Amino acid sequence: MKKQNSILEIKGLLKQIDNEDTLHNVNLNFKSGRVYGLLGPNGAGKTTLMKCVLSLSRVNGGKIVFDGEEITNGQNFMKRGSIGSLIETPQFPSSYTVQNVIDEQLEMMNIRVGQTMLADLLSQMQLTTKLNDNAANLSLGWRQKLGITRAMCTLPKLLLLDEPFNGLDLSAVEQVKKLIVKLASRGTCVVLTSHILEELQNIADHLYLVDAQVIKEIKDSELQDGIRDYYLKKFEKESGV
Repeated sequence: MKKQNSILEIKGLLKQIDNEDTLHNVNLNFKSGRVYGLLGPNGAGKTTLMKCVLSLSRVNGGKIVFDGEEITNGQNFMKRGSIGSLIETPQFPSSYTVQNVIDEQLEMMNIRVGQTMLADLLSQMQLTTKLNDNAANLSLGWRQKLGITRAMCTLPKLLLLDEPFNGLDLSAVEQVKKLIVKLASRGTCVVLTSHILEELQNIADHLYLVDAQVIKEIKDSELQDGIRDYYLKKFEKESGV
């Protein structure tokens, strides 16, 4: 079996907002070809962690290393071209068509992909017939599909998807999960967030619980021994689901 290399290392990360710790001493090691799930209620710090990786939010301490190079707070910015991301609800310029969104992403990341692969991705996300539609006027579900497609279309080494199933119907959720598994099988490291356990449990190779500024890996035995009930009672109640 081929050895999986670490693609993203987070070492002792500290993130403070208004002088209070949002994330405290976070240490994570993500490997290529694996799917990781970050589980926690809204406001737990899942999105903040992804923003820190993308240098959209500055960290107060610690180090973030991607593909062997430090990227903390914007260092080695060119490495960003190997990361695909969907953070929060996607928004698009009012003048852009669906095709414009995809073309801009490929150009901005300076990535060339095969037209067959791109056409296949658009087809699987049911966007082929919407390429000339105004992206900003799409419904939430279609904007979510486009945001995910934009994140995936460069075949990134690291794919960060923040609440990717938000606004999707069951059929679209299953299709996105299939694409995630396919990308992981090709070597992409995929990190997902959700506040709903079932969205992550059957797709993530590794599951982490985000609770009180701490991120802790959940073992299979813990899922069987009651952490599911703990999560449902504590977090999903707080999230109103």
